[in-house]
Amino acid sequence: MPTQGSNVREVWESVGGPGGTTRLWVVGTPLGNLGDLSQRAIQTLSNVDAVLCEDTRRTSHLMSHLGLTKSLYRLDQHARDGDVARFVREMESGKTFAFVSDAGTPAISDPGSHLVQACFEAGLGVSPIPGPSAVTTLLSVGGFDETIFTFRGFFPRKDAHRKTELETARKLGGVVVWFESPERISETLSMLSVEDGEREVLVAKELTKTHEKIFKSNVKNLTSHIQSELASEGNVGEWVFAVHFSKPEVSPEECLDEWRKCLEICIKCGVSASSAAREVSQSFGVSKNSVYDYALELAKERNSK
Repeated sequence: MPTQGSNVREVWESVGGPGGTTRLWVVGTPLGNLGDLSQRAIQTLSNVDAVLCEDTRRTSHLMSHLGLTKSLYRLDQHARDGDVARFVREMESGKTFAFVSDAGTPAISDPGSHLVQACFEAGLGVSPIPGPSAVTTLLSVGGFDETIFTFRGFFPRKDAHRKTELETARKLGGVVVWFESPERISETLSMLSVEDGEREVLVAKELTKTHEKIFKSNVKNLTSHIQSELASEGNVGEWVFAVHFSKPEVSPEECLDEWRKCLEICIKCGVSASSAAREVSQSFGVSKNSVYDYALELAKERNSK
C-alpha cells in the first residue's frame, strides 16, 4: 500500500511534473499592460494545440499582439457541462490546451475551476503558468503591516448580502480584499463610510494600465474623493479595494477552545507532546506548562487506542 507521501508525489507528477503528462495549462495573463506577460506564458501559448478563454475577442487581441494563430474556444462561467466534457475528451485523446481568462489569473474570481476539476477527475494533468493577479498587485503597494489577508471575490450586490459580508469581514479581521465594478464602487464605499468611516482602505482602478490610480486613506475621506473622480472621469475601469480591519477580540473561553482544538489536531497528526505544546504556546500566548500537561493527556489517549 503506498504511503500518504507517495500519493502526494504521484498526484504532483500527474499534473505536469517529470512525467510530462500535462494536458491543460492554466495561464495567467496581464491585467492590462501586455508587457507583464511572462516568457513562459508566451511559450506555452505558442506550443498548445488550442486556447480556451473567457472571451474570444479579448484573447484574440492578446494572440494578435504575440503574432500567434491558434484556435480559440469560449469557455466562460456560463459554459455547459457538455462543453467542458467535450474538451476533456479531446485532452484524453492527446490534445493540449491553454486556459486564460480576460485578465489576471484564471479561477481567482474568474472562470476556470469547473474545467480544472473536470480534468482532475479524468486523471488529466493540469499545470499552472503563474501570472498577474489584481489581489497581490494591489497589496504589494498597500504598505499594510498585517501579513495575513483574505480575498472575498466581488463585493455582493444586494443590500442584505452586503451587510452580512461586512459583518463577516469584521469577524475575520486583518486585511480583506474585494473586487468591485465601476458602477457600484461609489455605493460600496459610501456604505463602508457609514459603517466604518475611520477604517483604513486602499483602493485602485485600472491596475497596470495607462490610467492606473491608487488611493489610500480612511473610508470617509476616500468616499468623497472617489465620487469626485467618477464625476470627472465617468464609470470606467475595474476596481479592487482592501480594508484593514482590527483583529476580532476573543474571549478567554473562546481562546481556551481554540488552542485546545489546535493542540488536539497536532497530537492526532503525530506531533510530539513537547513540540505541539511549544508551538501552541507561542501561537496563542498561553503558558507552556498548562499546554504541555494537556498535550500529555492527549498523547496518552492516542497511544492507548
